[in-house]
Amino acid sequence: AGNVNGYSEVGGFAGVIGDSLLFRSYASGNVSGSETVGGFSGHIYVSHVTNSAATGDAGGLGGVGGFVGQVDYSFLSDVYATGSVLGQGDLVGGFVGTANSATIQNGYATGDVVGLSSVGGFAGYYQGALSRVFSLAQAIQGDANVGVLIGSYDPWASVANAHYWSGVTCVNNNCNTNFATPQSQQAHFFSKN
Repeated sequence: AGNVNGYSEVGGFAGVIGDSLLFRSYASGNVSGSETVGGFSGHIYVSHVTNSAATGDAGGLGGVGGFVGQVDYSFLSDVYATGSVLGQGDLVGGFVGTANSATIQNGYATGDVVGLSSVGGFAGYYQGALSRVFSLAQAIQGDANVGVLIGSYDPWASVANAHYWSGVTCVNNNCNTNFATPQSQQAHFFSKN
């Protein structure tokens, strides 16, 4: 697929995915925009997405994710993003920028992540449930609320079996390790998922 440029709700596969069921869907181009930008989709709501991936880089101001910029009331499983993520604002994550009432299982992100606040190797902000997820980011950069897995989160967020690569560099030395267990051998991540 080719590269995609837009303003809001911009994605490599679709800008917005709502009330949908997707299976084995892929996006490979680089994606850039202003707000709510994702390598696969800018915004996913009330949907079920499985066995899907994004491999391109994602860039924007706020709400930027390697797979999806914003996800609401949705279930995602067996999904991954491998591109780097560059946000010039808040809510930036290797997989998802911001998640509200979302469940993600068997997911991972491998790209480096840059943002300002609420920046995470997997998610910038998370509300919902995560299980069997990991981040292989080598570098994460942000000014506030920065995490190796999740930058900021709802107090009721549920996270199980989450890992990050222990060799990650936190550029400003301020990454939290909440919810996540370090793993030194990258190959071991895939055997855990």
